[in-house]
Amino acid sequence: QAISGQLAQVQGGNPKLQPEKSKSYTVGVLFAPTSIPNLTGSIDFWQIRIDGEVGTYPANLLVTNCLQTGNPVYCAQVVRTATDFSLQGATVAGGGYIVQTNQNIAGALQSGIDIQTAYRLNLDGMGSLQWLLNGSYLVHSTTTPIPGGGSYDCAGLYGSTCQTVNSRWRHNLRTTWQMPWNVDASLVWRFIGKVGQDNNDPNPLLFE
Repeated sequence: QAISGQLAQVQGGNPKLQPEKSKSYTVGVLFAPTSIPNLTGSIDFWQIRIDGEVGTYPANLLVTNCLQTGNPVYCAQVVRTATDFSLQGATVAGGGYIVQTNQNIAGALQSGIDIQTAYRLNLDGMGSLQWLLNGSYLVHSTTTPIPGGGSYDCAGLYGSTCQTVNSRWRHNLRTTWQMPWNVDASLVWRFIGKVGQDNNDPNPLLFE
């Protein structure tokens, strides 16, 4: 029973959930060039693929694709009332809501490149300066909501479907002056790259 008298979504668990299955790998290189003393770093590529990922189908994806395709896989998650076929029901039994319970959605793929570097510059009697860079580039943030139903990539996007801010590039750069008097002073630059509105992406699965 809806406390407010209307239901927009039905949320919750699902006793039919199955365990997620994933495969991941990482490959990278370490470097410390002799031509640039005091410089070290690493570059790593990583990928995580999940099958049967536990999540919910985005509500706008369900409604849009049900209207456009009539696919029962989508339309079964849009439960209208029996009287006026609206989405403004008051009870689960009476309908009028979008199903947002946890499901084993088809799959997801995350991949990216991580960069870490460190450099130290000696200042003779004034101590030293040290720079530490930790950056990450998001290559893919792909979701396949229904097997065979197409995929959408949220890398560089944000909106009602992608939900989280998926900027392509982000980093932390710390500069530290290590003084000879057992005192350190640091300055940190945290950067998060821009993102686009997912509804402006040409992929039809991202349209509201």
